[in-house]
Amino acid sequence: MRTLGAGGAAGALRRFGARVPGAPVTVDGSPDLTRLFRPLRLAVVGAHDKRAPFDFMFRQIEQRVLKSGGVIFPVNPKLDTVFGHTTYPDLLSVPGDLDVVVILISDVVGTMTQVVQKKPKFVVVHATGFGEGGSEDGRKAEAELVAMAHGAGVRMVGPNTNMNMFEVLDEELTPKYGIVTQSGHQGRPLAAAQDLGYGISYWVTTGNEADLGLADFVDFMARDSDTRAIASYVEGFTSGESLRRAVRATIEQGTPWVLVKVGASPEAAAAALSHTGKLAGANDALDAFFTQHAVHRVTDLDELIDVTAALARVSSLPTADGVAVVSASGGTNAHLVDVLAGSGLPIPTLSERTQERLRELIPAPLGVSNPVDNGGYALLRGVGADIVDVIMDDPAIGVLVLPVSEPLPAMRQPIIDSAVRAHERGDKPVVTVSLMPSSNDPIFQEMTRRAIPYARNMRNAASAVHALLNHPARRFPDGVAPLAPARALAAPVGDPVVLDERESLRWLEERGLQSAPQVFVATDGDLAAAAEEVGFPVVLKAVVPGLTHKSDRGGVVVGLNSTEELTAAAATMSREFADDDLAGFLVARRLTGGLELIVGLTRDPLLGPVVMVGAGGTEAEALADTAVAVLPFDDARAGEMLRSLRIAPLLGPWRGRPALDGSAVVEAIGRLRAIAESGDVLELDINPLLVQEDGVVMLDAVVTLVGTTTGAPRNG
Repeated sequence: MRTLGAGGAAGALRRFGARVPGAPVTVDGSPDLTRLFRPLRLAVVGAHDKRAPFDFMFRQIEQRVLKSGGVIFPVNPKLDTVFGHTTYPDLLSVPGDLDVVVILISDVVGTMTQVVQKKPKFVVVHATGFGEGGSEDGRKAEAELVAMAHGAGVRMVGPNTNMNMFEVLDEELTPKYGIVTQSGHQGRPLAAAQDLGYGISYWVTTGNEADLGLADFVDFMARDSDTRAIASYVEGFTSGESLRRAVRATIEQGTPWVLVKVGASPEAAAAALSHTGKLAGANDALDAFFTQHAVHRVTDLDELIDVTAALARVSSLPTADGVAVVSASGGTNAHLVDVLAGSGLPIPTLSERTQERLRELIPAPLGVSNPVDNGGYALLRGVGADIVDVIMDDPAIGVLVLPVSEPLPAMRQPIIDSAVRAHERGDKPVVTVSLMPSSNDPIFQEMTRRAIPYARNMRNAASAVHALLNHPARRFPDGVAPLAPARALAAPVGDPVVLDERESLRWLEERGLQSAPQVFVATDGDLAAAAEEVGFPVVLKAVVPGLTHKSDRGGVVVGLNSTEELTAAAATMSREFADDDLAGFLVARRLTGGLELIVGLTRDPLLGPVVMVGAGGTEAEALADTAVAVLPFDDARAGEMLRSLRIAPLLGPWRGRPALDGSAVVEAIGRLRAIAESGDVLELDINPLLVQEDGVVMLDAVVTLVGTTTGAPRNG
């Protein structure tokens, strides 16, 4: 992982300070949503003061508009007033220009005919019955709304959205995070976290995203001066381009984005589709995308709240990857280190100099190597804050995790003092963690008052530390988002062209990959000469265009030691594939030893080319030990993919066998990356790729090229 020195971390965080409160956030290609969230002139079509839930909705909108210093115009031909406001019979009767029109009634299309004449900046559509159900009629009706709005220069939220964006938020709570959700119900706990002292800048539920969508709101909040982090509940993405645009904004502005993304299971993906009509996306590819773009994925709303609030509160970035723990309890230390290290966080031993300084403050035999056990005595002696200083001075430490549950009332203030010292140093972040969270806890109240990062359990604390180490301002200190080649992301056209194994291996050899010595023969009469050329023992493989799993039908026979065995195997294959388009046979030298991997390339409909490496051979699917990356990525990421595999230890020295050539695997992944960047391949499997002591060799491969409208390969 790339790390920053103190100057680099501070420089990256300065991008936060460069944002001026109240400054315009208009960016090329991204709409300025200021007047959507802070409207000065807003009309509500279908306003009511006695009919639920429209009475409640109107009141909610009214409070937000008035707090913005604006004017609200209720539209209802059947009422004279709504909560004391004069009503108008139709939208065209409302005087002057409008920032926002909210449509609460079901006659959306009829109302839109007046919207296009009134030309507000935004229209918000509450009604359902459009594209969310997946029906063709619903999608057509939704497209009609968008066409009408765009024809008048109007941007639309919804349909199928609620009024969360107009809720009155507590302006006094700082720092703040923004909320973008695809479910109002799932967003409610995030906003209710104001009761825990967490500030909220904006909250929007995106609805069907027929026009304005998740990416637009994330983009806006990432550039907003009041928003220090963004929390999202996500069911799906409308397009890969919009997702990339959202992460580009978070990287450019150094604004962390934390999200719950459902759809990991087929059942959840189906539920998400039925809810908003969005594709869930391939889970492993999305995980890779998030990791590569410093987006932090969490498992539930509780974790989402703690992590996002912690990110909003930090005033510095880690200057190293190491994590330190200090508390008054050896048991707490052991438990917390188990959770932190178990999540993959490094817990380095403190330097000898640091331990010497700690021993001056902490009596033996209490541990001072990391975790640090102050035994409580040091706290009672008033040196807890000094201990924090010594630990955070260690150059290997980037984040301090500090349990703040008081074992004794006398330790309450010393614990607070330690947390305050760590936070106010301002050079490295601290994450405090409670073992018994309560809003009545004086320590919690002090952490809230001072805006010190606070987690309500150890898991959430570990997640917050991961998010800090992968903060976009730390990962991308120059604020430049990685861009995949446009050609690679372009949607393929034409019919795919599937190469047989012989053609696939030759195609890959032309691109720098090596295959085992082999000879193709069209008839069994040439088998003996082919075997003599490559040398026994050999492997015999049937060449059948379009057949990818030959071994399932006896199309691969290994360990043939004579011409007689070779001829007999070929005869059996000829009978098995008599009804197939058997093109001939490949006679290959049998290579032994090494480790079999699979490397491949596929296209995700949302994210484009996805490169994969994993445990290979005939058991590859059963083992399911794989890692993936999306474009763009570098060799360092390829190395991370390889090391993340469960079988990665087998690449090292193993039971008397020398280490295998892992660098050659990284190079092979790099060649697949170049192929992916060309945009010429739809799918590619090399299985197995045999890793030897010196180099890698392809033993089998299937390549499917992107076709053209003429049916030929785009680049064969």
